[in-house]
Amino acid sequence: AIMTLFHAGEETAFAWAVTVFGDASPGGKLPLSFPAADQSTEESSMEPLPSYWAPGFRAAYPFGHGLSYASFVYQDFEVKSRCRFPLCVATTVLNSHPTYSGSEVVQ
Repeated sequence: AIMTLFHAGEETAFAWAVTVFGDASPGGKLPLSFPAADQSTEESSMEPLPSYWAPGFRAAYPFGHGLSYASFVYQDFEVKSRCRFPLCVATTVLNSHPTYSGSEVVQ
């Protein structure tokens, strides 16, 4: 298993404990990509910094990746006609796991 906490603060130890022992379900998504190989991140002083846009970049864990003990079902998708953004979509998210509660980030 792989887990990470970004800037967890004073409650870091407690957060690790309740998650590792199954008292809380992990939730959230990665705010960055982790490359599959070091070669994906080679730098040169003559080129811009590498990123997921670079040719040949393979992510081991891509931006937005996340796991949970709970499982979720998306249903009732609806494209909203009145919206102040280029596109607005509404959906219902249901936790379908019989034991674990959890939260889901819709992306």
